[in-house]
Amino acid sequence: MKKHLFLASLAILTVLSSCKKSDDEASPSASYSIPEAYRFSDAVYADAPSKAETTRLGMLKYLEAVMRKAIPSASNIGAAAVDSVTLVRIFNNTSAPFDTTRWNTSGLNLADENSGSTVIQTYLGRYAAASQVATYNNTATPPVTASQGVAGLDKNASNSYSLFGKDGINYAQMMQKAQFGSLIIYQIINRLDAIALLDNTNPSTTYTAQESAWDEAFGYAGFPRYSVDSLSTPTIASTISTKFFYLGNYSSETDNTTDLNATKTLVTAFIKGRAAISNKDNSTRDHQIEIIKTCLRKILGAMVLQEYTEYGERKINNAARNGLISEIIGLVVGMKYVPGKIISDAQINDLLTHLHANDTVNGIWQITDADVDYVKNQIIAIYGVHLK
Repeated sequence: MKKHLFLASLAILTVLSSCKKSDDEASPSASYSIPEAYRFSDAVYADAPSKAETTRLGMLKYLEAVMRKAIPSASNIGAAAVDSVTLVRIFNNTSAPFDTTRWNTSGLNLADENSGSTVIQTYLGRYAAASQVATYNNTATPPVTASQGVAGLDKNASNSYSLFGKDGINYAQMMQKAQFGSLIIYQIINRLDAIALLDNTNPSTTYTAQESAWDEAFGYAGFPRYSVDSLSTPTIASTISTKFFYLGNYSSETDNTTDLNATKTLVTAFIKGRAAISNKDNSTRDHQIEIIKTCLRKILGAMVLQEYTEYGERKINNAARNGLISEIIGLVVGMKYVPGKIISDAQINDLLTHLHANDTVNGIWQITDADVDYVKNQIIAIYGVHLK
């Protein structure tokens, strides 16, 4: 997300975006210019809305890349199993684990701001354990094929390997998706909740404490600063979609399959809220905070529904099906950590039971269409988000 800037024209906007039109109409009118993209002359950093937050998301991408290197193929018989010590060092940024000196010496890591840090490190350990039995070991002997009660590799319909634990879970996918809630959404909402307590009169350099915190929240959201063509119809150019990080990327996917309207809602509210802070408009700032929080409390539900739309085509292949269910499990686990969450802990546990997430005997190998439909229907009932 450390990325290029572009000059955006300014426009006076009187309509604020939200997950629902009623919120939009209830918002106060702005009396100052608001940029069409997240570009402010006093932004905290020149190369990204928040270097610290985008660095952490970059660290997560690096962690995933190291995990992928442990997956062997016929053309890569030298793929070596990854050990949990290596993965945990990356997660905690100890013993200079990165190939970027700036990251190694940054004092930043994924663990400190992660409300599910212990759980995530457990998933890393399980992934490493599975990789120990799924490697060619520099021989032409095929590795173990994943099956019920057996950790190993399996190929999806496109003939690409994935690594699964003995319970059938792809812990790389589960680890990533859980952090949507335990790290990204958790930190965005916490930063926004603290905004009003911060100084907005005396800039430390060219920005105030409120402006800095808002930039940090936007940095975690994972949208490029130049991603919006128009606040009235924000779209993402295909040439820059790869520059999205996590939440920003998946919100655009839910736009195609659910009625949450997350991309427009979040991007518009972040831009208007930042402009409001710079213009000391606390009423608009607070309204945008509520819009963002409401949308973020629903977005993991929308992501589960997005995954559900792919279940029908994936269920015919073990690797594709188990990978998809692993993603859904991770999203449900992440729901636990969303501040002010809509869903209860009992409802989360119920969903995980139907997903066979805690079945130590059969794992997710025994999941049925009825289980998946149950989860879909519960998500719709709890979150009020629907499939298009």
